[in-house]
Amino acid sequence: MSHPALKITELSKTFTDASGLLGRSRREVRAVTRVSLDVAPGETLGIVGESGCGKTTLARMLVGLTPPTPGGSRSTAPTVPATARAVLAAISSTCSRTRPAASTRA
Repeated sequence: MSHPALKITELSKTFTDASGLLGRSRREVRAVTRVSLDVAPGETLGIVGESGCGKTTLARMLVGLTPPTPGGSRSTAPTVPATARAVLAAISSTCSRTRPAASTRA
């Protein structure tokens, strides 16, 4: 039996949201809670779920663009070089700002 190409154990991400007068109130928003998975060499991973369920946050953690909340572990995970992370961040930023052009048909 071969080792997994990707092994994730209890990966979580919690964001802290400052709200209220002068940002004094803080609330935690759990985007991803205790995700564990193994992906064998040659397998493909698909992430499916409802809007707002943490798919993008999970994917960003898997490629190293978003740090997980301390406590979980990435036992065996691919590393993404800093240059690749910068390129992925630039693409993500560009895609999120791009709006479809208005139709010019008369």
